[in-house]
Parts: sequence; C-alpha cells; structure tokens
Amino acid sequence: DTQRELVLIGPWKPSTLPTELTAWKPTIIPVALPAIGEVIASLRTMVAGRPLQVCGIEGVDIHTLNNVACRLRQAKYSVIGWAAGELDFPHAELTVQALVELARDLNITTRSGALPLGGAQGDVTMNQVSLWQCGRPLRTSFSREVAEHDPVQFEYRHVLGAAGADALLWLSTFLPHTPPPETDIPTIVIGHPAIDLLRSPDVFIPVGVPGIDHAGHIYRSDVVVALPLRRLRESALPPAADVLAAITARL
Repeated sequence: DTQRELVLIGPWKPSTLPTELTAWKPTIIPVALPAIGEVIASLRTMVAGRPLQVCGIEGVDIHTLNNVACRLRQAKYSVIGWAAGELDFPHAELTVQALVELARDLNITTRSGALPLGGAQGDVTMNQVSLWQCGRPLRTSFSREVAEHDPVQFEYRHVLGAAGADALLWLSTFLPHTPPPETDIPTIVIGHPAIDLLRSPDVFIPVGVPGIDHAGHIYRSDVVVALPLRRLRESALPPAADVLAAITARL
C-alpha cells in the first residue's frame, strides 16, 4: 500500500535495513535505544501543538521531528510499535509509557494504536492462560493457597537466588537455546528435544514443538486473538501439555 508510511526510531542504519523495509523508503531518526523516550516526549509536545524550538537530542533534526509529528496528526490510523525485548536498559518502562501515551494523545483527534511486539516463545500466551485460570498474570505464587501476584518477588531468578524453591520445573518447547539456569536444587526439564543443556538435569523429558510436531493455539502479540497452530510433521514426541497432565495425575 503506497499510502502507508514508515518511521524508524532507534539505532537504525540505512545500509543495514532489510530489503522489505528499504522498499518503504522509511524516515529514520537515528538515536541510541535509551534516547527513544526523549524522542517520543518531543513528538508528544509537537502533536499537542506546542512549539519546540530546540531539540537537545544528539543526531536528531528538529525539522524531521516536526515532519513526523505532522504526519502522525494527519494519519487516519497510526500504529506505534516497539519490540519489548530490545528495550533492555535501566528504566525502559518509562520509554514504553511514553510510547503508549503518544498513542493516547493521538486518539484525541484521530485514531492510533499501541502495538508491543514480542512473546516469541509463548510467554504472551502463557500470560493470557494464567489470567483466565486464576485472574493473575505470570509471576504469581500459590504457596499460600491463594493466587498472590508480585512481579519482583516471584521473578524466577529472584526466587532461586533467595532460596525460595526446593525444586525447579523448566518448560521450554519452542527453541533449543533456552536452557534452565544453573542451580543446586533438583531440576526437571520438559523441553525442546535439542535443548542446549548446560548440565544434565535430574529429569529431562523431550517434547514436541507446538505448531510443528503437534497442534495447539498461540496468542498474537497484541493479545487480542488466539491463533490455531497445526501439526506440520509426524512426530513421536508428546505435547508438553500431555506430559504435565500425566505428572499431575500421579501427584
């Protein structure tokens, strides 16, 4: 669609862009990842109609920012997207907040959506399942017989580091390069048959890859739609769900 326009903000270089992106002739605002929040804050100021005479962000041209702000205001439906996994720096949540607030500001006069991209290994789907099963997202504990959510206290590295667990069940079925963390407690791995284990776990059960070895469902990154996954090949490996159900039945 020739009417669509693309703006890239971050450490992008025209010489390294994929052909698919180059074809769009994108506008590039080249900044380091931690500076994206400042760029978005400047755009919010301009979108709100408040003039910005000087831009203090290194490498960013004030005229380019103003052009992008005008295009956002005039767009019938803009999408503000980001890859959450790339925002790996202190206080990155403030950058995400700025991105969401930019979409909110635009919705005052036009239409705009915020689209976080991520969840490549099923974590978005797992989070949705957790929400409909117990009303809490991931990092929820049932040790007190009720669902208790704490995103800091129940982060797995914090739990292991604080000696808060006496056994580890590690589930990883999509990719082979997601081994369990090294720990001294008994470890059970239910995972990809070629998972790159740093050491031999106490128990390893290889299982099929969803959408390749067996059917299933996975949520889109916008968490709105659950997409069906179909089996693409014959495999003797069981789905992880069957293994977990068999373990549960024996408890």
